[in-house]
Amino acid sequence: MTEALEKAGHSVQTDCAFPEQFVDALSRQEVFNKHLFRPNTYLHKWWARRCGSTFRTILKQFAPDARRRDYYAAGGLEGKVVLDPMMGGGTTLHEAIRMGANVIGADIDPIPIVQARASISRAMLSDLRVAFNRFYDALYGSLGHYFETECPICTATTDARFSLYGVRKRCACRSVVQVEQYILRQDGTETTCINPFSGRISNVVGVADFDSGLASIIAKGDRQCPACGQQYEGLMELPFYGRYTPVAIAGVCAQHGAFYRTPGESDLARIKQADERRGKLDFGALEDFAVSDGPK
Repeated sequence: MTEALEKAGHSVQTDCAFPEQFVDALSRQEVFNKHLFRPNTYLHKWWARRCGSTFRTILKQFAPDARRRDYYAAGGLEGKVVLDPMMGGGTTLHEAIRMGANVIGADIDPIPIVQARASISRAMLSDLRVAFNRFYDALYGSLGHYFETECPICTATTDARFSLYGVRKRCACRSVVQVEQYILRQDGTETTCINPFSGRISNVVGVADFDSGLASIIAKGDRQCPACGQQYEGLMELPFYGRYTPVAIAGVCAQHGAFYRTPGESDLARIKQADERRGKLDFGALEDFAVSDGPK
């Protein structure tokens, strides 16, 4: 492509210069903001997605009109075709389309193919809403009761917003649950946290007045038991879902507002029902999920 452009009298800017500092500053902002404001390209959380600002800057260097190589200038690649034979998350395709180019994307992995088709294809917003509501209602009707909890004040049943799980581990003398941190929320001087000794969730002012003794819930950085001195080990003999257990559930009560609660008997019963249902699901032969050997 570079040779063809040079014959046409256009020198690709990446051959001689590239605005590295500008792209670095812009991509840093994008990396931070994309966790709060996900664009439509994030239909699937691709494992190694590159910054759109970086690819836009690269593609801008191919604009024949030097005035349109500016990052904030509209278009610039009208009438051009951009090929990405290993498109991954599809960042190149999305940025090229925004600049007016036609695109061709390919990948050996079927997941980015499905993702690109879904995020690039034109669709009426009204049609998307109808389809989403139909899908949501069917999913909620089938699985919604597994994701309920009770308000810790009035015991009214409500949908759980999310559950915080800890990984089950053990040493020579006991079993523990490891979490990222004990603090769940901080609001001014009030802190909502997990008691590492009892597992109870409470609101405290300042430092929590925890019990004494050996903690049954340990923090991420704790690797060795202070009692027996052995390293904590994961329960690798269990299936993946069995290695985790809920330690906190967040919800919103219509009367009492947002809350965190310690998982109760009803919450654990729902998880047990879901596990039992999982065991009855038929996904077909295990061989169908085997990954074929490849060059890597």
